[in-house]
Amino acid sequence: MKKDLFFGIPVYNEESNLKKTLNSLNKEVINLNINVKTFLCINGCTDNSLNIAKKCKKRFLRLNITILESEIGKLNAQKKIVSFIPKQDPICFLDADIILKKNCLKNILMEMKTNKELIVVGAFPVAKTYLGKNIWKRI
Repeated sequence: MKKDLFFGIPVYNEESNLKKTLNSLNKEVINLNINVKTFLCINGCTDNSLNIAKKCKKRFLRLNITILESEIGKLNAQKKIVSFIPKQDPICFLDADIILKKNCLKNILMEMKTNKELIVVGAFPVAKTYLGKNIWKRI
């Protein structure tokens, strides 16, 4: 397996979350023996996400951040990101409002190394527990 790993993060109005997400990503890659390239694609933001992204680029040097811009829409952002990544290299797409748990990247890389035929790893986020009375929000 190559020692390069690409991260793609579509960003749409995530000024309150982006720094936390990148901080958690930085904590996960800091002890891994891989080259990391992170693409943030600002797609139609109307908030301060672009300025936050620029500050994070300077702060989290280990993430090797490149800031891209696209038309509004997650798919447009993902297409733009993919156009900058060499074919056959692994890409991890993250939402701009997640916090990575400790060792999650290490575990994913171990699975990829152990299972050479593995080409796609997927997951779904677990929503916060809703404690309200609305039965439909609990489902």
